[in-house]
Amino acid sequence: MNKKRVTIFEELAPRNRLAVMYCLHRGDTVCFLRLNENSLSAGWINALIGSKKIERLDMRHDLNLNDFAYHDKAFDNVDKFFSLMSQSSTLARMRILCKSDYIDLVYKKEITKRLARLYYINFIVSRLQSVYCDKDIKFVPSNGMPPYQYRTDGCEVCDYRRFYLMAKRCGANIEDTGINIFPAILLPGMYIKAGVRRVLTVLKVLSLCSYIIIRQIVSLSGARRRPSRQYKYGIMVVSPERQFANRVRKVDFLIDGTLIKKSEVLFIAYRKMGKACRSYLDDNDLAYVDVLDEFFSVRRTSRAVLEYCMLILRLPDVFLTDLSASIIHYHLRWTSFTQTFGIDALVTHCDIVVQSIVRNIVLGKRGSKTFYYMDSSNLGSFMQKTGRIVEFRHSNLGFFYYDYFLAWNEHVMDYFKRSHCKIINYVNVGCLWAEHLELISSGQITSGLVDKLRGCGYRQGMKLIAVFDSTFHDNSLTTCSDGIDFLKGVRRLLDDLPDLFMVIKEKMAIHIHTDSRPQDLIAAYDRLKLHARCYAADKKDSPSEIIAFSDMVISFPFTSTSFEALSARKRAVWYDASGKFKNTFFDAIPGLVCHDYKEMFERVSELLLRMADADYDHYLDSQVKGRVESYLDCKAITRMRKLLNSNSSVPGEALRKSRHCEEAVVGRYADEAI
Repeated sequence: MNKKRVTIFEELAPRNRLAVMYCLHRGDTVCFLRLNENSLSAGWINALIGSKKIERLDMRHDLNLNDFAYHDKAFDNVDKFFSLMSQSSTLARMRILCKSDYIDLVYKKEITKRLARLYYINFIVSRLQSVYCDKDIKFVPSNGMPPYQYRTDGCEVCDYRRFYLMAKRCGANIEDTGINIFPAILLPGMYIKAGVRRVLTVLKVLSLCSYIIIRQIVSLSGARRRPSRQYKYGIMVVSPERQFANRVRKVDFLIDGTLIKKSEVLFIAYRKMGKACRSYLDDNDLAYVDVLDEFFSVRRTSRAVLEYCMLILRLPDVFLTDLSASIIHYHLRWTSFTQTFGIDALVTHCDIVVQSIVRNIVLGKRGSKTFYYMDSSNLGSFMQKTGRIVEFRHSNLGFFYYDYFLAWNEHVMDYFKRSHCKIINYVNVGCLWAEHLELISSGQITSGLVDKLRGCGYRQGMKLIAVFDSTFHDNSLTTCSDGIDFLKGVRRLLDDLPDLFMVIKEKMAIHIHTDSRPQDLIAAYDRLKLHARCYAADKKDSPSEIIAFSDMVISFPFTSTSFEALSARKRAVWYDASGKFKNTFFDAIPGLVCHDYKEMFERVSELLLRMADADYDHYLDSQVKGRVESYLDCKAITRMRKLLNSNSSVPGEALRKSRHCEEAVVGRYADEAI
């Protein structure tokens, strides 16, 4: 007796119309897990849902961890998968080219990203097979859901079958779903897409090879080369729009003219910056380079062309070929760069691309030290619940390769250690941005925010509360419903405490909050912004200015702004309006996380209206210091400058004996070499 067929679409989109009609015609039960953002305008989808010919499966609770749980599983199994690839002659050539086995981190990082998708589909299918145990389950994967899941190249059926069989061969942990979980109608497309992917990979290799040859010809045709120059510091410009937009935390915030002089600094961008960014650097006499491929040498270009030819002749696994082609380009780029520029210390943040691994290997061979500084506390390590196995690791924040990691507290160090990072020294400098709060409060950094607030109804004697949200999306851990609950609570606070004035600073533009119910979220923002005692900060208003002048900070868990405020000894809480973040790291500290409106109202009233400064200082010293932040002295940037100034070109052992950094600064892994 044949089992009844059930076809489940991971993401139902207008492009699926023919597939849905085909499945219904042959008598399948058709379900879907989520709607594509363009589906609301598709009348045929609404008609089928309304007539109950197709239905949405309620698996949101099971999938609510987004892809973090699947990344965790990928981290735990990546070494087993990599063992099947590690003997490839292509990998051997890349190790020889880079003169380092740490180039394996590039492949592991990308494998982990793909494995997260494997485990996501594997979990869904195994769950469906257990629910519909008497049915013939067929699954139609999407190519990801922006912005929280990776878009793929459309070969998910092919990739799942391949990695599933690899898991069985290498003994990796995976649910037993089998490989025949996709409708037969998808298989021809799978082979076509796999072939297209192979052709595109070959074209990428040929394009990169042609590109570097052309760059070399242009270089030899008379383009003037820069004279060689040695700098003490190289500061990466990873995200120009972000690093130049913030008036307080601008791209050159480390330069103080004493410990770090602008003549000692070279700003380095991965790609050409916009006119405004270049003008700022030019106007302030700051050296920069943002066309990294203008320094190719004939010898190194010839070696790269040879490596590309070897890739084409072998054409190994498409995955290995694609990554190896990028590695060859990055290695040529940075080895040529180091022939023109010498750098004692490279400083960066949010530098999650695989190119950073190749760059750091090359710089390390030249004797440079690499520093990665933490610029936010909104990390998965703070969302992990006590006793839960989900660690909220993510491939973006894994497989780092640096000499120094500058952290805000000890807890973060554990997180990156478990994320397969190869970091020699973990250094706890404290919260960097707290120092800006002190400089603004003392008038050393000027601000016109208070005058702006007075023009919007703020009066002397009012208590000023700064509110910071997060990014909300129903296919993420922080849903639109969470955002609505949060905004309703802070709006109600204005009604219940008439002497408050509130500043709301949105993390993302409202158009980012795309979902099936975006209007509810937009309306919640509008209701708050339209209140007579609320000012909606614009892009030019720095969070540091807002926090510095506020009497208290309320943030959605676990946005960094409350961490920054606490580090500057200011009153702050995280408001968990939906009660989702109980038993997390910060929740263990009394009075720091409020899980409903009543808790939040009571805590705000206590901190603003009843608690004396001396009592709050005692709370900070007894409960917050050493757990949230180790210093609470607003000196983290100064510590970082001293660290860079005295240790940019000396071994890690000197750091631990430095007179500038007390023993408490050194992380628990500082003595562990990679």
